[in-house]
Amino acid sequence: MQLRNLTIVVRDLDIATRLFNALGHDVASQRWSASWKAMSREVACGPATIHLLSPTSGEGAVARRLARRGPGLHSLLFDVADAVGFASMLRERGVESAPNGDQLWVDPRQTHGALLGFASDLGDPATASGPRLGHVGWLVRDIDEAREFLSRVGFPTHPATLDDEVDALFARIDTVPVAVLLISPAFGGPFARDLEARGVGLHHIQFEVPQLEPVVQSLRQAGFEMTPSAPTGPVGRRRWFVSPKDLGFLVELVG
Repeated sequence: MQLRNLTIVVRDLDIATRLFNALGHDVASQRWSASWKAMSREVACGPATIHLLSPTSGEGAVARRLARRGPGLHSLLFDVADAVGFASMLRERGVESAPNGDQLWVDPRQTHGALLGFASDLGDPATASGPRLGHVGWLVRDIDEAREFLSRVGFPTHPATLDDEVDALFARIDTVPVAVLLISPAFGGPFARDLEARGVGLHHIQFEVPQLEPVVQSLRQAGFEMTPSAPTGPVGRRRWFVSPKDLGFLVELVG
């Protein structure tokens, strides 16, 4: 299964657009979504597309979600070979789903915080206009339960590993080429504070940036607060983070 669409609810489309423009992405023109009672813009991050949603009033599901939980992950849509057969497989495995046109959706109350969608014939993947989306960081309360559920849905899951430095468990879900990274606090630390403050759902999105310095400079010039991290991993990959104070979620850049 490929992650094809990532929908994020934001308070201010202009701030989000400024971030993606500073990253080097083209942002599609604003459109009105009558079904969501929200304005939307699209960012092609190759092969996935990020949909930004922002309500225009206090009415509708998007407005209620923003008021209840703040900015963050709304839904993930995956490309499957046979949507009808996939629906049958979900029923056999005890997963409840609901059709919406030619798409199939699984309620966030089952999925540990995100609306999951599945569809066939989504067309060609988007071509990235800027840095490629590397992974989506998804904060959950119980990483083993989340892994079991996603494995039942059909995702290849890796065992959870403990990172003592941040007191958190991490488990990679292989939704090639854009992965999902499950995160759960182990004892305390920053992820426990995030979970307490914002609940389950989107924690961060990661972009792979060949040249970090020009992108960091561009983001700073656009008014975003940037924080470096020490090199990690066997090859000493460098990382920068865009402060979540403007968007409501973290953006990670990896060189």
